[in-house]
Amino acid sequence: MRPLRVLSRLFLFLEDWILPPVCVHCGLRRRASLPLCRTCLRALRDSRPEEDEAVSGLPWVRSLFRMTPPLHDLIHGFKYRHQRRHIAFLAEWLRWRRAWLEDLGRSYDALIPVPLHAARRRDRGYNQAERLAGELARQEARGAGLGRRGGRPVRTRGLKRLRFTGTQTRLKSGARAGNLEGAFRADPGLVAGQRILLIDDVCTTGSTLSHCREALLAAGAARVDALTLAWVEKRMNPRPGDLEAVAGFFS
Repeated sequence: MRPLRVLSRLFLFLEDWILPPVCVHCGLRRRASLPLCRTCLRALRDSRPEEDEAVSGLPWVRSLFRMTPPLHDLIHGFKYRHQRRHIAFLAEWLRWRRAWLEDLGRSYDALIPVPLHAARRRDRGYNQAERLAGELARQEARGAGLGRRGGRPVRTRGLKRLRFTGTQTRLKSGARAGNLEGAFRADPGLVAGQRILLIDDVCTTGSTLSHCREALLAAGAARVDALTLAWVEKRMNPRPGDLEAVAGFFS
């Protein structure tokens, strides 16, 4: 066993021993070393994927879950509290939804995570979309019997964020789109002629995904779709400030 793998397992053991064994959502005792209790695991299991257009209004975007508890707490944990193991847990959890594994291997040549600006990456310590793409590729490889090193390649250098756009917390949909204008550039040498699947954690308004897709298509990509863990459902009759607050939380 590789030393890094041994250290990783030792860290997880120590984390389980030091931290209180409670569910990240409800605070009840969690199941074994998983981040959720039995009740919250059932709630996650019973969540259903929706049709693409019903999810986001963008026919090329597929989201695997609706953003509801306890998924909200898992994503908040790996995005803001450095709980990276939640990413591996969610990717492992998706193994029973085998349809996306089959579609991944059949329809795309590579995965490209939505990039973070270098300043944001330094602040967070990692890019959660990149970690998620790596876990999804490993799950696809395992489902196809290819081993941990098989499956779709993850091309982290295929798309770059050129400038720091800051938080989009208080921006409405149109302003969010304008704030991202010219923020991304793709490498034609890595994406031309390729069928690309963009990976991100959450789809809120779709502005970031749309700008990434435009950059990839401009660089010659043959096809660009997107896969996110979750989508944020908008209220039919929102109260003032509701959409801005929800959208900002996941910026």
